Amino acid sequence: PTQAHATTAGVLRSAYLSHNPDAAGSNAFAIDLSSARVRIGLDLLGGMRGGQQLGALLGYTLERRIHEAGLDRLVLSLRTIAPLTQGRLSDRGVNLDVGAIEVLAAGNVTDGVQLIEKFQGKVPNWDASRVLARLDERPKNNPYLTGPWPALTAAERGAVTAAINAIAADMDAVADLLMAESVHQMAQGNMPRASAALDGAGTGDVPPPEPDVVSTRQDRVPFTHRLMIVTNGGAAWDATQPR
Repeated sequence: PTQAHATTAGVLRSAYLSHNPDAAGSNAFAIDLSSARVRIGLDLLGGMRGGQQLGALLGYTLERRIHEAGLDRLVLSLRTIAPLTQGRLSDRGVNLDVGAIEVLAAGNVTDGVQLIEKFQGKVPNWDASRVLARLDERPKNNPYLTGPWPALTAAERGAVTAAINAIAADMDAVADLLMAESVHQMAQGNMPRASAALDGAGTGDVPPPEPDVVSTRQDRVPFTHRLMIVTNGGAAWDATQPR
């Protein structure tokens, strides 16, 4: 780490102590840059720079975990609860058939960000119990569903809850990484990059930058060690030729 990293750590530490008098560690300045969370954050930021939405990236991860839990029947319901299309087929402000909107959403992917907000009660009239209750309901407008629709068991509820909490932790890792990057750039006086990090975290209107706060600067001349092992039983080694 450089002196700039030390300055960043000092600023973040001061903010944490100022806003966590009880050491609960639950506010925006409770930054966790452990190696696993940094790797997850870098992967998601790379996907965003590649043109994907954060909600879609989290949705792909969620649906993969749902599949691995053997709950594939819930995927279409999750896409209906939190559609990536935001319930729109047109920008002309016309009212469209709900069935057509649900068909489009089902063919896309779950909006992970929207699902997390609904599950955590950040959207009016939504909370974890409402999301799980919707998963118990038989999907509508699905002509291919002909058999019974079983309600979630206690184990299945736990698996769905764990999957949603996991992508919520992934989203928090991205937020922590971009928060630390903005402070890191601000501490060095680089306000455009600090603003770019905050814009990437808050609005998504610009691609997020590659975080410099987790990079190790190479301030020296690099060189390479090569190790050669000579074994017996082969042809004689000609010492005048490199091998």
